[in-house]
Amino acid sequence: MEELIAQEWAAAGKRLPPYVVDVNWLYEYRLYTMTLPQSGWLVDSEHSRTVTFLHANIPVALWERGVQQITVSELHSENRFLTTHLAERLAHARVVEGDTAIGLRYLSKHGSDWTCWTVWLREAVDAGIAVDDGAPVQPPDQNPILAKVLDTYGLSAQ
Repeated sequence: MEELIAQEWAAAGKRLPPYVVDVNWLYEYRLYTMTLPQSGWLVDSEHSRTVTFLHANIPVALWERGVQQITVSELHSENRFLTTHLAERLAHARVVEGDTAIGLRYLSKHGSDWTCWTVWLREAVDAGIAVDDGAPVQPPDQNPILAKVLDTYGLSAQ
């Protein structure tokens, strides 16, 4: 099967075999380190209280599309209309002492060993964020995070 795929890719003009990622495009970018404000909350989107809040406060646009319940399954949905409306609902929710959260923390749909973060760049949050000058993206042998991604998904880089 892999040989057939490799032949099909070659016929289509793809120069790399299946499971090999051309990471040269990545080296044109820089990796930036961002320091969040010293105070503020990141909402754990999959915490039972968050899911309960979302279920009790389903946005009207979702009700109109027939969404009648919210579970962790919906939070991992491919439906960006659904997930962005839920994130927007959380962006405006009051969490502690009437404050709104600065962002979300959530698990990747690709595995529970990946933690993802979203920060809403609004006035008070944006002003409190510091960003460095960035550093070039290093190749996998010098970049343990990139190496882990490639290894996790059974890919190699060229």
